[in-house]
Amino acid sequence: MPPQPTLSPRSSQTIILIVALFIILLIIAFAMSTLPKKNMDVNNQNGTQPVQTVQKQLQVEVKKTDLAQSQGTNRIPAGFPSNIPIDTANIYDSYTAVYPTATQATVSYLTDKSIADAYEVYHAYMKKEGYVFRPNGEDMKKGILYGTLSNNDLSILITTKDTKTSVQISFFKRK
Repeated sequence: MPPQPTLSPRSSQTIILIVALFIILLIIAFAMSTLPKKNMDVNNQNGTQPVQTVQKQLQVEVKKTDLAQSQGTNRIPAGFPSNIPIDTANIYDSYTAVYPTATQATVSYLTDKSIADAYEVYHAYMKKEGYVFRPNGEDMKKGILYGTLSNNDLSILITTKDTKTSVQISFFKRK
């Protein structure tokens, strides 16, 4: 029986190096394929060179409410409807996000009410005000309410946070 050829240490190092380079090339190829590509417009009528188009970035200005320095209704962000029921003493997040075509005012607070009780308060409020619920916009099991009134949206998410019920309300007003 002839002896089996064995790889010298130099040969095995070369194989490992080739495999490592191949893996690195695969990683680079994958990274290149997932990078955003530049859009090119070509005007063939005039024989001009391709022109790169740049998509405008969405400008958003977020204004957080200083909850440590404010009390009562001063804890509610600008643009938030004053008739939406909120427990201002237990607000833990409050901000306004200003977009080019809309403003979103969001308040989050904690309550001792159950999820079902909080859901009923806001469901009744939205029905009374005339909000039209979006598809899947009424889901008590998930604690979701989502509706539209006068082309503005109101979304409410009711969940459990620690041992309390958390109510997050976002009012999205289009300009």
